[in-house]
Amino acid sequence: MGLGQVTKSKSIVIPRLEDPSSASPDERDEHLMLLEAARHEIDVEFIKTLAAADSAGDHHLSGHPSTVSYLKDRLGIAPHRANHYLKLARETLSHPATFSAWAHRQISSDEAALLFRAAVADPDRYSKAEPVLLELVGESFEETRRTLDYWRNRVDPEGVRLELADQLQRRHFEISRRANG
Repeated sequence: MGLGQVTKSKSIVIPRLEDPSSASPDERDEHLMLLEAARHEIDVEFIKTLAAADSAGDHHLSGHPSTVSYLKDRLGIAPHRANHYLKLARETLSHPATFSAWAHRQISSDEAALLFRAAVADPDRYSKAEPVLLELVGESFEETRRTLDYWRNRVDPEGVRLELADQLQRRHFEISRRANG
């Protein structure tokens, strides 16, 4: 199928709002939800196509030494984002059930990223636990993060290694005043 041959049922509709500042709050709310759904579809399609292109080695056809180089040069994507997309694309091939849950909006993009990060960190154990983890996650990003933390601790309690950013983000305490003072 060529570039201009996308069928109607497979096209992604980008909703437009003529003047967002003059729209009602309900109209903007609805518009933002529609835009998020369209963005999700574009992300899924992009990652699926990138996975196929990377797997086939398409970057060599245009003289690029790597897929990241291709993404940087041809699409103008920053190196950090190109690496992020490539990691996601490669994980979708390794963990099609997680990709399917993301593609069908059973989990959010952020939750999928958490799951794929867990898969990269411990691919063998993740593959075995993937069906159960997919049943347990999906309520919210925070709930997914807690579930994966619990799973990591149960799977490898001695080997839990959090990245510095995660460690710093989790270092906090909360203070609140009770009703009686």
